[in-house]
Order: sequence, then structure tokens, then C-alpha cells
Amino acid sequence: MTTKKKTDPVVGLIGPILQSLTQDRLQRALEGLISGTYKVTSEQRENAVTGTVQNGTGAAYECLISEEMTRCTCKDRVYRGVLCKHLGVLALSLTQPQVKKSSKKVRRQHLHLAWSRPDGFFDSNTNNPLDEGVL
Repeated sequence: MTTKKKTDPVVGLIGPILQSLTQDRLQRALEGLISGTYKVTSEQRENAVTGTVQNGTGAAYECLISEEMTRCTCKDRVYRGVLCKHLGVLALSLTQPQVKKSSKKVRRQHLHLAWSRPDGFFDSNTNNPLDEGVL
């Protein structure tokens, strides 16, 4: 008898957000999250995630990711109707394990974006194939 592993319903919301972001917004979201520029507080509900993304200057944006909609209080989302980096930051933060803050100094890591296709992984800037050792 095989038992299926229960999947968190929020996991299915993350992929479409990240795939729909422009490369520039995704890059800024990743860099800001890794460097600690963005502070994220979030709450997961049954089929939605709400959260606040605070940038380095202290401006805070309220975000929502659900099956029905995405919402952010920033100008990019409200006035231009585009997916913003704040929604990307919220989605990316959900992929990270929750760990306690450490007093140790964290070494900054080089970030490399890649595209995944059935025939392998490719550099997002040059579209050249990547070696498995890079991943």
C-alpha cells in the first residue's frame, strides 16, 4: 500500500509567481532577500499567504498571494498592474526554511540565475548550458 505525502497547498502558488516575474524583478528580489535588505513577515492560511515586505529604507508593503489573486500595495502593482519584486520576495521567502537568527557573520554568496528545461540547465543571461558542478 502506497501513501501519498500531503502537499502544502501554498506550494502550488509560488511557482506561477516566480515564473511570471521579469528577470530584473526576480534578480532584485533574490539579491534583496539574500542580503537581508528585505524583511518579510508572513502568515500562511489554507489557500493563501499574506505578508509584509519591508525594504531597506523602511517602506513596508502589504502582499497577498492566493489562488484567486495577487496583491501588493506598491506602485508597480497598484498603478502599473505588474507583478512586483515584493510579491517575488514573499514567494521566495516561503521556499526558505525558517531558522533562528545567528550572531555569526554570514559570508556573502555569488548568486547565479539559471533556466531549467527538459534538456538541462541554462545560464539566464547567456542561455549557455551550465555544468552540473555550477548548480
